[in-house]
Amino acid sequence: SNAIFAANTNSRGDTYEIHDCYFEFDMNSTATNTNYDNSCLYCVGDGFKIYNNIITTNLDFSTEITDMRNAPNTYTSQLYGVGGIEVHGNAQVYNNQVNKYYVGIHYRTVAGIATGSNIHDNTISNTSIGVSFGNDSSSLMTVSGAVFNNNTINISLAYKKGFRNGEL
Repeated sequence: SNAIFAANTNSRGDTYEIHDCYFEFDMNSTATNTNYDNSCLYCVGDGFKIYNNIITTNLDFSTEITDMRNAPNTYTSQLYGVGGIEVHGNAQVYNNQVNKYYVGIHYRTVAGIATGSNIHDNTISNTSIGVSFGNDSSSLMTVSGAVFNNNTINISLAYKKGFRNGEL
């Protein structure tokens, strides 16, 4: 699930903005799936801006769930928001605060190419991965002219407890 899902599959000329918002992810202990995939902001396009937002979860680090889907082989894991901001394409992402998400910012290419993105002055706290880079296609990822600077990232070792292994 996403608080905002902004994607236009017919055009890459998107110039929308998401700014000055507060988002709080609420996943409670009655959830049944520890692999619940979500990004608070999921954005696709070319030239969009995400800035001055606060993105957090209301989960305490000790909130746990027992995954019963493969009983009797069960395991216990912490609940968490997966991605604070997920960007596909070229964007300006700045002055955001992301707290208690597995990945603060997912940076993904479209068709393996990313140029001109600028991700700066963000604060990412209580995370396992500050910024992840990935590709939406099976080809190699090409990042050209993208700038990542002046971001503050706090990796919380306690928050790694119980995270599943592998790709998101």
